Amino acid sequence: RTPELPDSGDLSVAATKHRVARLTREKRIPTAPRSPFLGLRMVSQSGLLRGVVWCIVGGATAAVGETLAPTPPSGQIAAAQSLIARVAGEARAQGFDLELLDGSDNQTTTPAFEISAPSEGRIRLAGTSGIALASAFHWYLKYGCNASIMYGMPALNASALPTAWPPFSVARMTAPVQSVYYFNVVTHSYTAWNWGWARWEAEIDWMAMNGVSMPLAFTGQEYVWSRVYTERFNLTAAELAEHFAGPAFLAWGRMGNIRGWGGWYDSANITGLTQNWMAQQRDLQKQIVARERAFGMRPVLVAFAGHVPIALSTHFPSAKITHSRGWCGFSTRYSDDALLEAEDPLFVQIGKAFVEIQTEEYGTDHIYNGDTFNEMGPSSTDPNYIRGWGTAVHGALTVVDPEAVWFVQGWSLGGWAIETLQAYWSGVPAGQLISLDLDCAQSGGSWKKYTSMVTPGRPVMCGLLDNMGGRRALHGNLPLLSNQTLENVQAAPPGLIAGLGWNPEDLHANPIKWQLMAEIAWRGPPHAITSITTWLDAYARRRYFPATADLGGQCTLAVEAAWRALGQAAYGVHPSSTSLSTSDTLQEATLSGDQAFDSTPLPLPRMDLGDADSDKFSKDGVARIPSLSLSMYKSPNVTGVQEGWRLLLAAGNASAELRTGAAYRYDLVDVTRQALQDRFAELYPTLVAPCSDNSHLTDNFTKHAKANCGGGCLPADASGNCDRMPGCGHDRVPSEPPCDPQAMMQRCLAANASVGVVCTAFNTNGYLYKGTSVSPFGAYPLDCYTRVSDGGWGGLACAEAMTGSGGPGQSILQLATDLDRVLNTVPQFARLGSWIADARAFGATDQERDWLEWNARMQVTLWGSIDGNSGTIANYASKPWAGLIKSHYLPLWQHFLTRMGAAAAAGNASDPSVAVRAELLLMSEQWTNSTTPTFPVGVSGEDPFAVSAELFEKYMK
Repeated sequence: RTPELPDSGDLSVAATKHRVARLTREKRIPTAPRSPFLGLRMVSQSGLLRGVVWCIVGGATAAVGETLAPTPPSGQIAAAQSLIARVAGEARAQGFDLELLDGSDNQTTTPAFEISAPSEGRIRLAGTSGIALASAFHWYLKYGCNASIMYGMPALNASALPTAWPPFSVARMTAPVQSVYYFNVVTHSYTAWNWGWARWEAEIDWMAMNGVSMPLAFTGQEYVWSRVYTERFNLTAAELAEHFAGPAFLAWGRMGNIRGWGGWYDSANITGLTQNWMAQQRDLQKQIVARERAFGMRPVLVAFAGHVPIALSTHFPSAKITHSRGWCGFSTRYSDDALLEAEDPLFVQIGKAFVEIQTEEYGTDHIYNGDTFNEMGPSSTDPNYIRGWGTAVHGALTVVDPEAVWFVQGWSLGGWAIETLQAYWSGVPAGQLISLDLDCAQSGGSWKKYTSMVTPGRPVMCGLLDNMGGRRALHGNLPLLSNQTLENVQAAPPGLIAGLGWNPEDLHANPIKWQLMAEIAWRGPPHAITSITTWLDAYARRRYFPATADLGGQCTLAVEAAWRALGQAAYGVHPSSTSLSTSDTLQEATLSGDQAFDSTPLPLPRMDLGDADSDKFSKDGVARIPSLSLSMYKSPNVTGVQEGWRLLLAAGNASAELRTGAAYRYDLVDVTRQALQDRFAELYPTLVAPCSDNSHLTDNFTKHAKANCGGGCLPADASGNCDRMPGCGHDRVPSEPPCDPQAMMQRCLAANASVGVVCTAFNTNGYLYKGTSVSPFGAYPLDCYTRVSDGGWGGLACAEAMTGSGGPGQSILQLATDLDRVLNTVPQFARLGSWIADARAFGATDQERDWLEWNARMQVTLWGSIDGNSGTIANYASKPWAGLIKSHYLPLWQHFLTRMGAAAAAGNASDPSVAVRAELLLMSEQWTNSTTPTFPVGVSGEDPFAVSAELFEKYMK
């Protein structure tokens, strides 16, 4: 331990920095060489050094604990060896010899690995870190053994391994970037909030095998905050209960969007985030960061960004605290978040206390994420005001950790003016800030805002945002992903594209895309992918090995053809020819198999990919609260998805071995799901059209005060950007005045000519709508205006569409039933039971377990209750899960069709959409408040291939 710091009453940032710097010069605090990548200072890995972080509180001195340095080389080798044993088995792991390359004790070394076979049956893996060794092992499995690891299910089928390790060599694979950053700030809520250690261990293994070196480590921070506020600032547990969000909603509480939502559950007498939950999360975080560091990863921890409990003002009445304008319609009970202004002296004191206690609990790797304005705009863009924020957030870190690097999400900074961004970061020295650009991996220039348009240029993680809320669609531009990041690295000033970022809101969708991203992290120019079609063929064979071992066999040909069809239909991979038709031999083989089905090839013209992300909010398919104004998403090339489905079935028909493979079963069900969602998108307009006669609409409007319009806002173009009135709107940065209702009325009435859709409503935030439903909204002053009807609505055609035996309404109900059935055949989509069971496992009492189940149910349905936010963002995080569709969404559709059909048949009735939506929200809320039925953990037991083939015959004839 270092000697105690001298007593001092000076708690300023400058004074504390001076004392820490002096002790460093005197070698009383260990340091290490600085990395040019981030300007960080690393502790040498030649030995397990431990440093001490000291704090000064109220003029007294106190040690806050020892900070773990990076794991030494011997430890990283051991971590990689253990990973290999977990994946391949203890016995098979003995065939690998692991060693670290020269320079592995210096984290400025560019990541690299080598593979060789020095003798028969033995494989040498050499790398610059435990991460590189794990990546070398995965590379060997893929390209030496033709095997792979399923994303989201890191377990290798041992039958796919060769009986002896085959010889294979890679002279040297050198990464084109220094680091790979993993997770989105909301991933820990949408995916991992209910993970236990076994699931985290598997994910960390997958991370290591794919080169992840900078994972976001957000677990367990509420425990730290609880200690900070109770031990240092005298707040009570009851006061914090009003502040912390619930377990499934922590991400948005951390960002200052909401407070308390999900923490309270009256039915179970739960009044705030429980001590049991926080203690378990603390213990879990210690396991997570220890394992990540064992591989040589550098977890990104948390910085104080200014969001505080409202009760802080009671204890510090002179503190300068402002309040948010609300978020996503939440009432002031769950919004109205408190923000401690950067200029207040208390800001540095709280930030300092947090870093001290966080370091005591979890150690540090000197990288901290803190975002004050994530989906929340600043109250002013005055340069001095904005500069104060950047200086305060960074200063509260460096007062404890002089080598701290501030990691900033670019999600909410993309719309900032350059001069505002320049002011925000101007007080942060070069080398002590890095930003994440969530558009970079698919953009040739978005990153320039951070690297070239501000001074000094800041390093950027070239990120990819994906899978919003967990809504599923097959999509991704593989050709662009395969080369854009490397082009950006070459175009940027040296070192300023510092790494890759994999940043889906919810994990494990579109595994092909993340397999490609993982390879890009290792493929520098000498190893760049030159043919995405060749890569796609190899991916398909490897994914289903050993069933695809025969390169000329019917199964392998069908697998390759299926993925070429899917590549063209959803992933932007256009072949050189204009046809993907398979050979006559393949077609005959599918007819002669033991489970024959109609193998008539579907016509597949070449089509442009289009923008698969044009409507991120409508990929839920049938898993939504019904209305007459839903936006629809379907695949850019529907026929291509259908052909991919047919060819995957052809491959399974040709190989019984293939049909038992976990990766094949997942892919087949995922493609079936997409094809059925595309079918729903085609059925839905035939349901709505007979009920959407706009001849009864007048040019008059009804005002709904403190309300938002339902349905989808009108698209102005193919990109999906809604037609918004310029120069007004509450949520602009800075905030503009409400839009003039008279001007909006004229804009709405003229919308048919400008955007091709009849406008039926508008709000004073500047958006036009094509729906008629209205929801209360209290986050900020917002009004909705709906067009007045002359009283006519519905009719027999509408009633027949809703409830007729052969109408689209009944077809939608049957499709939902079939979708639930096929999803229930594989564990990745039969998830509702495990989602709830995993949450309940953290509870110590029946009441706590019921509260955790409520969190689990609420997130994937309403997100916010009727009282909380009137269901404003209901279904944002809906999932295509068996059980969820059958028990929740199917009854909603049944009620909707029955009620709307009855109203239409009555004749001359007014549109009942507003009343019906209120009924549906109540039904949904009753489902979230229930703990019955108990959903099974696991699959139905039906054969995925047989069910999928049956549905292909039913829907594709």
